[in-house]
Amino acid sequence: MTAPTSSSTKWGIPRALVEPTFPVPGMHLGGFTLISRCADHPFAERWIAKPEHVGMRETHERRALLYRVTTPSAREARPATLDHDHVLRADQTTIKSGPGRWLLAEYPGRWGDVFTLASIARSRETGGCRPVEAALLAQHLLSASVHAHNAGVCHGPISADEILVSPTGGALIELYALRRRLRGEIDFDDEGASAEVASIASLAIALAPADAHTRDARPLHRWANAVVERSPVDGIDARTALDDLVASMKLPH
Repeated sequence: MTAPTSSSTKWGIPRALVEPTFPVPGMHLGGFTLISRCADHPFAERWIAKPEHVGMRETHERRALLYRVTTPSAREARPATLDHDHVLRADQTTIKSGPGRWLLAEYPGRWGDVFTLASIARSRETGGCRPVEAALLAQHLLSASVHAHNAGVCHGPISADEILVSPTGGALIELYALRRRLRGEIDFDDEGASAEVASIASLAIALAPADAHTRDARPLHRWANAVVERSPVDGIDARTALDDLVASMKLPH
């Protein structure tokens, strides 16, 4: 039998055939163990992981989200660093496994899979959210937009599968501004900021369809339609849209 080399196992099988190049559950990466892969982000893989020093009893208490970004420019681009309750901050890591780059974020739940706004919307397709629930989610997203735009960065249109919903019902925007940076776009322009605000209004309409809550949904739909109609013409800033939403739906500040 041929003696094993550093590139083969003791059975003479090339290591490339038994050691995965791409991530799989149970793999150890940079001090973390991958637990499971969630539904993918539009331009990244989502993985639930746990720090390797955490014991079994603490597994549900101490988890993390790892994102693997695999687009060609992933090595250079990174999401905006924003300190806001409704932006999920993701930091760079030194993990190297397969192509792409890994980002680390705090896990927003305590156990089980993470939920995107898209998955919640699909689960409620027959009746949708209550208008006040949709309005509160829009309020969270707009407050994040106000903070980011004041810091000189925008995300552009936000889709429901770029938003996580915490166990307490809070909305969290993932990988803020990363798409723009992957494309080599400037951090902020009025068109991108206005499109971001309009996308949030469109999400509110989709979450609380008028035919399901005709009377209760009217103020929300009037607000959202006004934002969407105004956006491509002369734009609307996030602060104005947020203030109008709070007044229309009588939300707490």
